[in-house]
Amino acid sequence: MTSEVLGEAWDIYRRLWRRSVVVAGLVFAVVSLGSALAGSSRSLSPLLVSLVLSLLGSLLVQGALVEVVRDLHEGRAPARLGEYYSRTRAVLGTLVGVSFLAAIGIDGEVVATPGHSDDSVSLVLDEGAAFTGDLTPLSMAEPHNAAALESSWRRLRQLGVTIVYPGHGSPRPI
Repeated sequence: MTSEVLGEAWDIYRRLWRRSVVVAGLVFAVVSLGSALAGSSRSLSPLLVSLVLSLLGSLLVQGALVEVVRDLHEGRAPARLGEYYSRTRAVLGTLVGVSFLAAIGIDGEVVATPGHSDDSVSLVLDEGAAFTGDLTPLSMAEPHNAAALESSWRRLRQLGVTIVYPGHGSPRPI
């Protein structure tokens, strides 16, 4: 299994290394420039900006590489680099959330679960639990949000959620 993964990774890097190295280099050059400027300042603000740029830059590169691998696994031809970064920017908030969770030792992901509101999210843990906040139960759906709620609950089941911890009420099986 390990040799297959390494072989596939080598194949990806061999096919895409020029584009990946150039774009990753540009992102890290901007991050390094920000870090250098922050280091020469006596203020805390540039340091914080540098820290945020470092985090976002590395997540942007990692996310784009994940998109490259996804396209290869799904049999699609390689897209333009801008497309990979565009897809990654669309999920950058999720990447930041997952990185934070991993940093504090929580294995899971933040997923969009619209229904109660268009920007609702849930924290789905790898162990099958989900913290759903204000995600409305299907039994309380109204005509204007029933389709979104049904889709959100379906997504949670597809992710292997077995128990939910709502923002209001007791935990319950899904």
